[in-house]
Amino acid sequence: MDSKSIFLLAVLTFSPSISQPALTTKRPGDINKTFGFNQDIPTEYFQGQQTPNHLDQRVLTASLCNKRVEVMEEKLKGVSAQMSQNKMFYEYQIKTIRESGELHNQMCDQRVQLASQQCIISSTESTNKKNGPVDAGITAKLLSSFPRSKYYVSTERLSWHLAGKFCKLNGMELASIETEAENNALFAVTRNDTGSFWISGTDFGSEGKFYWAGTGKDVEDFTNFGDGEPNNDKGNENCLELFTHESALYWNDNFCEGQNQFICELTS
Repeated sequence: MDSKSIFLLAVLTFSPSISQPALTTKRPGDINKTFGFNQDIPTEYFQGQQTPNHLDQRVLTASLCNKRVEVMEEKLKGVSAQMSQNKMFYEYQIKTIRESGELHNQMCDQRVQLASQQCIISSTESTNKKNGPVDAGITAKLLSSFPRSKYYVSTERLSWHLAGKFCKLNGMELASIETEAENNALFAVTRNDTGSFWISGTDFGSEGKFYWAGTGKDVEDFTNFGDGEPNNDKGNENCLELFTHESALYWNDNFCEGQNQFICELTS
């Protein structure tokens, strides 16, 4: 062995061992400490040998995205609430318009009825001025159904007040029924009619105590009310009417502005 080989062997024999540094895998927390991050970064961000700068950018991007989603959700909630309010507003407007239209139609109907009633009354007034207290056409229709009384059974329909005015203009009063015999006599002339007829009974100014406006007498000696009547339904029924039920004639209190036929009475 030559001298060069002997020297090399000696160096290898007596020199300290040279070892390779161990490969270690740093955890996310270690890298955070190394690069000064304040919060832990999920482990998945480290896959693919990403650098800390890349990780920081992904965290920031994710945060911004979440914020935008929250903002959009708030906007959508606001839009939804506004749509709900608009729907309620438009539904209210539609309801108001519909109710206004119905009220307008009712007012028109009432005006037509009133005009028709006034036409009937005006015609009677005009005729009476020329021909005396009772129109010849009315006189021809009077029925002698009861001693000392004659009756006009109308085909017109008026309110209780205008019916009374019509009778007075023709020298009569709304009929006052004071006996059972008179009630039966009127039933004989109205039994084939299914309508209702105003008579002069009322409790205006004396609620619950009826009197005959045609004579001024109280309704007490004879009454013929239907079952449960008078009941002053809705607190607004003050005028008496006749109606036929099961082949009999009965009395009922009703709303005075209602449109009924009526019976005028001429006494001698």
